[in-house]
Amino acid sequence: MGWLLDRLPPEYRLSPVRRQPLLLAMAARTQAEATLEATREVYRGARAGLRDRLEPAEIDTGLAALEALAAVFKRTLREVGLVEEALQGRSWRPRL
Repeated sequence: MGWLLDRLPPEYRLSPVRRQPLLLAMAARTQAEATLEATREVYRGARAGLRDRLEPAEIDTGLAALEALAAVFKRTLREVGLVEEALQGRSWRPRL
């Protein structure tokens, strides 16, 4: 549950929800989805929204950083999704 709490805003640590793993997993998945989508939205609008305020090289650097963050958030979404499925009783068989 600590791992799930690490993927949520700090307020969850003070909430009674912190004692309910499946609710935490659902919240963490939803949070990860929202964070990934928000990062993608910033990426989509960054060049047009900042072209009058930043140099093209600065925008490119920022976009590269956003791509890296999106990859981290996508991985987190997958990890949280797997934990949520496991908490719901799903099991996996190793593939050879």
